[in-house]
Amino acid sequence: MAMQDHLLRFRQKSTEDLLALQTKLEAQDDALQQQSMGTKSFTKDTRYIQDQLNAIAYVLRERGAIVINPPPINVGVGITDFSQIPQ
Repeated sequence: MAMQDHLLRFRQKSTEDLLALQTKLEAQDDALQQQSMGTKSFTKDTRYIQDQLNAIAYVLRERGAIVINPPPINVGVGITDFSQIPQ
């Protein structure tokens, strides 16, 4: 199921519910995808969890619950101040 499939369902939930679900899914999203012990082997597909997390982030950003701030490095780069030059 792709991220787009989750959007309709997540748009119907409240922001508090989405934040709680996001916290729960982030706890499940770890680097461990496959584990073997003796003759037993377990595999976890993390793409489903990541698709849900992406959909939640998209919906929260649509609502304005998440504000993306640019990093404070290189502030003002590319802006020339000509106010000190006499005319």
